[in-house]
Amino acid sequence: MNDQLYQNYFIFTGKSPDDYFRGNLWVRDGHIVKVFGSEDPIPKLSWASQTNGEGKTLLPGMINAHTHLYSTFACGLTVRPFHPGSFEEMLEQLWWKLDRALLSDDVYWSAKTAAMRLIDHGVTTIIDHHSSPYCVQGTGALLSRALIEESGMRAVLSIETSDRDGAKIRDLEIEENLALREEKQKFPGKMGALFGLHASFTLEEETLKRVGQWDYPVHIHIGEGDEDGKLHEEKYGCSAFERLQRYDVCKPNSLLVHGIRLSNKDTEALKKSGCRIAFNPQSNQNNGAGLPHYERFKERAIPVLLGNDGFGFDFSRDIRALLISQHHVGQSPLGFSLEDLFEVVFRNNAAYASALLGETVGVIEEGAVADFVTFRYMPITPISEKNFLGHWFFGILESGKPEEVVIGGNVLKTGGVFRKSPEEMVREAEKVSRKLWERMEK
Repeated sequence: MNDQLYQNYFIFTGKSPDDYFRGNLWVRDGHIVKVFGSEDPIPKLSWASQTNGEGKTLLPGMINAHTHLYSTFACGLTVRPFHPGSFEEMLEQLWWKLDRALLSDDVYWSAKTAAMRLIDHGVTTIIDHHSSPYCVQGTGALLSRALIEESGMRAVLSIETSDRDGAKIRDLEIEENLALREEKQKFPGKMGALFGLHASFTLEEETLKRVGQWDYPVHIHIGEGDEDGKLHEEKYGCSAFERLQRYDVCKPNSLLVHGIRLSNKDTEALKKSGCRIAFNPQSNQNNGAGLPHYERFKERAIPVLLGNDGFGFDFSRDIRALLISQHHVGQSPLGFSLEDLFEVVFRNNAAYASALLGETVGVIEEGAVADFVTFRYMPITPISEKNFLGHWFFGILESGKPEEVVIGGNVLKTGGVFRKSPEEMVREAEKVSRKLWERMEK
């Protein structure tokens, strides 16, 4: 057995807003055996490793509930022409141009380098929504290799299915989503799977009928732009969510992303569906798409999660954007509290990822996986369990990258640096991305 002891940390468990104390952590074979206070006796074991935290703060690793790792090589990319007049035109001129150009090397290296950057910022679990329509077969295996097997992350994978590139590609995307259920058996507790769909406005009736026949929760964009709003109603005579319901697409545990243009009627129906909704405030604002209103979902007890829609890797920025954007939407600093933020970031993200992975993640408690991060945080004002959330939001998230990142008991980053230097990986990724950009210019 591999017993590890983490001593002398200030621990925030993520179980409740005020569960913060000075204590120690006992980890065995990738799981937490015990969380105990600083005054509790430490078992006399042959410890494989003992780490003195020197008063650093230890928290659960962050969970990104919706991202697009295929967008990694868009950093610094210039596309021409680029003068979108609608949300769909922006997709056509940038994102669909990028995903159509992706080959297997791009898929692998974009995921591998994204994992490195996410881990560097303290993200330990992701729910990814992948798109590479002209490189579909075997994509799930490429992603699981890059993210889970080689980088050490936990990941829930899905492949965007759409009719925008024709029936042949659509059928390959369907097959690859079905193959994910077998792929995840290779990585118990580390990989989950959802059936990926792009958005209702790019899906034909036949596709929705086929997806609706399987007992497989979906991962789908909804209500992000007018194409899934009023324009959708003009074309189909119903809302995007009503159209998905018509074919029984949104099974319980499905993940609906954005939800900006969902009506009150839609949210009432969503309440009964057993689905979750994921907000992505930074991406929404960058795209000029608008923002969803948290209160509409909270009052109906619909679980809201937080993702970033592929907008960078520093998840602390998305956490900050969620609170500030909801103050803007509600036109009040009281419309979204730190307790609301805790509910979304710690409780809802963790509960959903745990359900999909079959392991308890996102919390520091006995039996949970040993996924955590530490910060050398030196508060300049009094700190206690009563005001920890305020210090987390206004202090810890501003203090930079975590010093340590541990996933499943494996130390991936310590002393602020990776155990394995990423320089060679970055150099290879730059070569691959350069070739991708050259293809896109032709």
